[in-house]
Amino acid sequence: MKVQRTRSGAFDLFPGLVLPWQALLGMGILCATWLGPLPTLARTAFSPGMITHLSVVALSGPLIGYGLASCAGAEIQTRRALSLLLLVLVCDMAVVLGWHLPGLHDAAARSWFVFACEQITFLAVSIAVWYLAFESREVEAAGALVLFMIFMHMTILGCVLAIAPRLLYDPEVCRGAFGLTPLEDQRLGGVLMASWGAGAYLFGALVLFLRLMQRGEVASSREDV
Repeated sequence: MKVQRTRSGAFDLFPGLVLPWQALLGMGILCATWLGPLPTLARTAFSPGMITHLSVVALSGPLIGYGLASCAGAEIQTRRALSLLLLVLVCDMAVVLGWHLPGLHDAAARSWFVFACEQITFLAVSIAVWYLAFESREVEAAGALVLFMIFMHMTILGCVLAIAPRLLYDPEVCRGAFGLTPLEDQRLGGVLMASWGAGAYLFGALVLFLRLMQRGEVASSREDV
């Protein structure tokens, strides 16, 4: 297979199939995450499961979504894009919070099928959020707000996990990892979510906010001229 790189930094894999380097990097991280030891470790410990989760929603998904948005051919209609952003915000909250409920979390640890469903939904909502947030200049303000809202709810959930006085999940699937007790392991997972996971979405929101400021400065300078 011959791969050619275009001027925009994208890679022409097949005729009609062009992928930006960010999307390819995201796919590489995704393969390393899913094919490595983390999914197996996640069946008996909380923090490896959280690392798996965050590798998908805070690394692979953002890179793939942003990369696809950067080379999108036609922008989505503004009103439709705003509606889709609101929808994916609700879906993201439902998916992330839902899979961290004790019943669903424990089911994903016990069943590879449920685990696959969990990971696919994590990836889908993450790609959708980042694609829609960066796909159109007309909705950058809404995209920044959506990313900030996700930062908020991930921070809150991470803090709940980090300060919980007791183990929230079945001890059979949360036995501890990296030499930590089960409760310490759960708290480590919470810290990772509140820092790494939430931080990625805060970074995206700041990028969009800075773009809006720069665009506003350019527009005001033109008006002065």
